[in-house]
Amino acid sequence: MFSVYRKFGVLFLCAASILTFRCFVLEHVIVFGDSMSGSFESGSVLLSRKYGLSDIDRFDVIVVDTGRYNVIKRVIGMPGETVSIKNNIVYINGVAVREGYGSAPGADNVWILHEDEYFILGDNRTSSIDSRSYGPVGSDKIRGKIVFQLFPYAKFGFS
Repeated sequence: MFSVYRKFGVLFLCAASILTFRCFVLEHVIVFGDSMSGSFESGSVLLSRKYGLSDIDRFDVIVVDTGRYNVIKRVIGMPGETVSIKNNIVYINGVAVREGYGSAPGADNVWILHEDEYFILGDNRTSSIDSRSYGPVGSDKIRGKIVFQLFPYAKFGFS
C-alpha cells in the first residue's frame, strides 16, 4: 500500500515541477506570419525565458502580449531614449542604428520612450506591425525573451 502512495507522490512532484517550470521559467512560442523572416520563419518553435526586465538588451527578441495574442519582435529602443525614423532609417538619440535588419519604411516620426517603455520592430520591416503602428510597449506587456529555437532542426540552438 505504501508503494502506491509513493508512486502517486513521485508522479505529483514531477507534474508540479513541470508546471512550475513552465509557468515561471520557460514557455514555448510558435511563430505565425513573416514579420520576423530572416531570423524566425513561420512555423518555428521557440523557447521564451520569463525573467526580470533588467535582462532586456537592445536587439533582443522578446515576446509581447498585445491583448489578443502574443507577438515576437526585436527591441530597438530602450527606456528613456528617443527613437526617430527619417527616410526609412532608425535613429536612437540622433544616431543611426546599424543593426542589419533592413530599412524601416513608413512615415517619418519621433517617439520619446518613458522609463518603462520599449520600441520594438519586426526583422521583416515591410511586413511587420510593430511600434511604428501602435507605439512603444510598456514593460508590463513583455512576457519573456527568446532564448532557444527548437524547430526547424536546421536552426536548433540558442538564439
